Amino acid sequence: MEPSEYTPLSREAHAYIDGLLDAEAERAFVRRMERDPDLKQRVDEIQAARRMLASVALVEPPADFDAGLRERLRFADLAGQARARIGRVGSPLWQRVAQIAAGALAASIVLTVIMPGTGEPVAAPSNASGYADFTPVAAVSETDVLPLLADHFDRYRELKRNVLYSGVEGHSQRDLVRGELELSDLGPRCKRLRALVASLPEPQRREYLRFFDTLSTCCEAIDAELVRARNDGRELDMAAINATLAAVYLPRRLSDERAMMVTRVGPSTRETQATRVSVGSDRELSLYLTAREAHYARDYDAASRAFSAYLAEYSRGRYADCARAGKAVALLRAGYNDAALDAWIGEVRDHSKRAALVDSTDQQQFRQAEQERQKRAPKPTPDEDK
Repeated sequence: MEPSEYTPLSREAHAYIDGLLDAEAERAFVRRMERDPDLKQRVDEIQAARRMLASVALVEPPADFDAGLRERLRFADLAGQARARIGRVGSPLWQRVAQIAAGALAASIVLTVIMPGTGEPVAAPSNASGYADFTPVAAVSETDVLPLLADHFDRYRELKRNVLYSGVEGHSQRDLVRGELELSDLGPRCKRLRALVASLPEPQRREYLRFFDTLSTCCEAIDAELVRARNDGRELDMAAINATLAAVYLPRRLSDERAMMVTRVGPSTRETQATRVSVGSDRELSLYLTAREAHYARDYDAASRAFSAYLAEYSRGRYADCARAGKAVALLRAGYNDAALDAWIGEVRDHSKRAALVDSTDQQQFRQAEQERQKRAPKPTPDEDK
């Protein structure tokens, strides 16, 4: 769509997207969207774009980032051209800011792709639309996208563990599986990540696409089983769910834990909102899924507090085993090693069900932390030996 073709949404639509409507006005707007498919589609697209932007991982820039960026900007000013074109359109302020940010993101992607380790990009004359044509001289490598792919693989493993080893049964099991499926965001993320690996060489490209395809199929199968179980008034067919989870193809690079270590240390700068999964009046499930959402958002500091809040009210609750394992892991990944080790030794390590909910990489970190604590412990004196 050209900027001149854009038709701004109503103030009511923007208020709905930002969560500013009261309950009655929100219900009225939802009914309006049900009568207007085009409006609903536009609102859904904006909400999906906001969720995608919120899921982008933040990384620390390298020491020479500023100098390298200035060098790159000598060859292109795509963000400036985007601002000039968007500025001529009377769209809402927040929309213009979002579009300018998208232009800057596009510029950064183009510059990343066209800048090789040595040499300079080749700029062709501007085309009729006013944008410069660039000849790509370097493609995105597997190393460039590996952190995002590793995080996606980690989400799959988290979903699998919490679905298969939670020990929850009956209606609570359906609620838990539905919550994990929605909060992991695996299905939508598969579609977004496909574009990242499109330029990879074979066989990496084929491997990752197969991973995304089989994982998407897995998520669809789990969702279908949830619907059937609810409609039939029966428990989930866990044997079928186990089979579909086991059928996901795992790329060799991601299966090697030494190569896919995701950054998991320190408190997140992101804020986690209240859980977006509808749970009705089930306060226990709401508290637990709030913690799980913070965990999937990689806000481990908030996740540890949320797990503690759940356990303070439901120490013997339906999800207590999951919460104790989740709390220990969240404390570890947030950098609170001593508190994490206390939780691991005191409540998780010797409990088979809870230990099964902890990833093998995290278990290794716990073992290392325990060994370091033992080394720090003062050695007994001869008198104490007696």
